[in-house]
Amino acid sequence: MERSSPQLTNIFRFIWEELKEGAVDRRHPFHLCFLSTIGSGDATVPESRILVLRDVDTESFSLRSNADLRSNKCLEIKQNPNTHLLFYNKEKKIQVRIAAESIVIEGQAITEEVWLESQDVSKRCYFSPFSPSTIIQEPFSNTMLDLKDENLGLNVFGLITSKAKEVDYLELNYEGHTRCRFVLFNGELQSSEWLAP
Repeated sequence: MERSSPQLTNIFRFIWEELKEGAVDRRHPFHLCFLSTIGSGDATVPESRILVLRDVDTESFSLRSNADLRSNKCLEIKQNPNTHLLFYNKEKKIQVRIAAESIVIEGQAITEEVWLESQDVSKRCYFSPFSPSTIIQEPFSNTMLDLKDENLGLNVFGLITSKAKEVDYLELNYEGHTRCRFVLFNGELQSSEWLAP
């Protein structure tokens, strides 16, 4: 265990600074990430989709995204909280993979607070009368939104919070790739180590 290595400590700090920046800057490469869950039902296969990173807590090492509570990802997280987030910065050639334990937050004060702070253009996504993945007769159009339905909007708006358990960092470099892993438990860094790329 090389928890005290200055190089590893700097990389760990850099990762969370970049994630924090990604949550607030929509042009940052870490603003979008891939979230993978384990599918529900008989076909328990991995499912991946792109999410918008909305908030990062560097004290608990958790990440937050918004979600439609009717979506498969919310159902899958409720059935199996083990998730995986993947970030990539093409310019810096940095990949960050985070194994996490995720929860779906619904109907709480924090959900309403985030909803009220959201831009109208973001809120519109939650006024679809169709649950995500519903088969429809024609391509979806904003004319299908039901902005008057009281059961939509805030009522289907939820949050996904993912608490990091393990962070894998890879930086590609012609002179030699850098890869390391950080293991966290209860929001604290337990160990860090160099890995072969």
